[in-house]
Amino acid sequence: MGRRQPWIVTPLIAVALLPVATNVAANSLPDAWRPFLWIAWPCAALLALPLVWAEARTRRHRAMRNIDVPTPSQARSQRVWNVPTQGRHFSNRTSELAAIGDLMMRGVGRALLLHGMAGVGKTETAIAFALRKRSELEIGWWIDSATRVTVIAALARLAEQLGIPSANDLEAAQAVVNRLGEAERWLLIFDNAEEPADLDGLVPMATTGTVLITSRNPRFERLAEQMMVEPFDHEHAARFLTNRSGDRDVATARVLAGELGGLPLALEQAGAYCSDAGVDLDGYLDRYSSRKVALLQEGAATQHVSVDTTLRISVARARRLNHAAADLLQLMAFLAPADVPRDLLVGAPTADLPTPLAQASGDILVLDRAVAVLRQTSLLTAATPVSLRVHQLVADLLRSHLERRSSRISRMVPTLRWPGQRWLRCALRVLGHYGAPDGRDPKSWARAAVLQPHVLTVLGHVERLRVALGQADTGVAAGLLGDIAINVSRGGAVSDAVPLAERALALARALDEGSPERVRVTNKVAQVLHGAGRPAEAESLYVPMLELLERTRGWDDALTAEIANNLAGVYMEQEDHLEQSLSLMDAALTTWTRVLGTSDLRTLIAMQNKARNLRRLGRNDEALTLAREAYNLQVALNGEDHLDALVCLNNLAESTRVAGDLVESERLHARALAARERLLGPASPPTMISRNNLARVRALRGDLFAAGAMYRQVLADAEGRLPADHPCVTNAKNGIAQFSSGANTA
Repeated sequence: MGRRQPWIVTPLIAVALLPVATNVAANSLPDAWRPFLWIAWPCAALLALPLVWAEARTRRHRAMRNIDVPTPSQARSQRVWNVPTQGRHFSNRTSELAAIGDLMMRGVGRALLLHGMAGVGKTETAIAFALRKRSELEIGWWIDSATRVTVIAALARLAEQLGIPSANDLEAAQAVVNRLGEAERWLLIFDNAEEPADLDGLVPMATTGTVLITSRNPRFERLAEQMMVEPFDHEHAARFLTNRSGDRDVATARVLAGELGGLPLALEQAGAYCSDAGVDLDGYLDRYSSRKVALLQEGAATQHVSVDTTLRISVARARRLNHAAADLLQLMAFLAPADVPRDLLVGAPTADLPTPLAQASGDILVLDRAVAVLRQTSLLTAATPVSLRVHQLVADLLRSHLERRSSRISRMVPTLRWPGQRWLRCALRVLGHYGAPDGRDPKSWARAAVLQPHVLTVLGHVERLRVALGQADTGVAAGLLGDIAINVSRGGAVSDAVPLAERALALARALDEGSPERVRVTNKVAQVLHGAGRPAEAESLYVPMLELLERTRGWDDALTAEIANNLAGVYMEQEDHLEQSLSLMDAALTTWTRVLGTSDLRTLIAMQNKARNLRRLGRNDEALTLAREAYNLQVALNGEDHLDALVCLNNLAESTRVAGDLVESERLHARALAARERLLGPASPPTMISRNNLARVRALRGDLFAAGAMYRQVLADAEGRLPADHPCVTNAKNGIAQFSSGANTA
């Protein structure tokens, strides 16, 4: 038999007792009953008892259906809290914690995702935020979000703490979500979530509370605002190391922080090792250089999972999701920890690539999917439409495992069994295919600047591992260095270009004499040396090359003509070789005109070089006519702002000066200077040449103060960029010396 409901029992008692209570209150009872008035009090009590009992029952049922949020006084003694304590050596991320507050204010009603690579400190940052806000909160709940099952289980435990009855864990979790959407002063931390789908329907609206999600996967846009947790900057990382290790050697701390890429987990592990083993930072750095993987597998006293294990979990997950993604990561491990061109693989020869990467090189959509997986697992620190970047520590660990071929992962996947040497050759050939074309414009220089750290890094690994490169791979390496060197030189960094050129020459000398690649690289090197103010060394390279090409190819070959033209440029700077220079230029111009036509860039360069030579020989009318023709052809072919057109404009201005028209020469030089400043910047060698030339014309016209200021600016711009004996520097010094007496007199 079911229980009687209060709404039935109470009216029955009231019907029986209410008349008695009413007559007593109205003094209407018979006189014979007055001795028994005391009976009215028990009747009133009996009438009240059902009402009290019914109210209690109602309150109890309401409490079973709803959560009553504790009052502030109750909260202090009954706070619901399971957020882990913070590590003693947590580095105060003041800016990140402030940013969390700002983002939560802007994204009212939405969760906040803290995402970043493994070991970057996402969980620690979330815990620090919770502890900072603890005094303001009544509920703080940390949720293991590795799977949907663990999320539901953690929310069910919260329901139990809050006294919410339920038939099963899922019902309890949903009840908590619904109630928190209406409550205040609460915080949930969904830690280490992998997929947005795992949290569907389990994240309450954060209108009156706070939800933080930590994940390596940034793809939670539907659920949350986003904030990327970055590795520590250099100074912050060094400061953490000195504090954690107890060693105040700041200089060594900076070096070690750079080696560890500012990754907080790696810094904590290194500091803990030093503290526990009684080793200073310098000793750890020595050990790290030779025992990198072993140290990163050590873990720390307070951290059960090591850096190596943490990162390998991410790599294994990327491999499960997309094989091309893992192979792309392996390839990037042998490149520099700098921006990698996103289109590096596009169109690359497939013969030297693993099958998944070969597919990605031929299909941009396959490549995009691989990149998406690496972003999803936070194995890339940056992914933009033009470049990708991997963290230095990720690259170091992957490369070390591949070189040792001893990790558990490498035994499971065929391409991970590739030894480091095979990946190195793969990286070198991919870079060689991408290339740094010998351009004469800023785009080519920028492309070379992007490739330079990767080429140097690959060659550094080749030397470290003592990899024997065959003729083909040596030619690729020499060609890359030569192309980068000539582009760096033309971009204005002449001093930086020379070491690159010398290294390219050393590699080229290992190639067969007379091979096209050896000639091509040697030609680049000679151009760099000539541009750096070392004409004798350039001549020593050009002369044997020209003799070889005359014997093997003859004068009808475009490459023979190019070497002859370049050697003529060296001779043109020597008074006793001007006639020989003109002879070589005539031969080169004749060959190029016949083989390439008058509209080819090389033909036009030969024309303007011949005009310069004629001017130096005193044949001014011929020089002016040829210079004007070369300039007009250049403008018609490439436009006025093309850099080669500006070379011809500068040459025309000089021919005009020699012809005696200083006004027109000044106008032309001013045009050339303005265009070069706009296109190349104020401190590039071509800009300095134009400034020197304009200064000379102004001095000749009597404006000595303006000329002196321009010469001094050239010297200031050349400081640290050009060697002391560079023609730009010597011409500026000579100009100051020549015109300073006149300026002082004026």
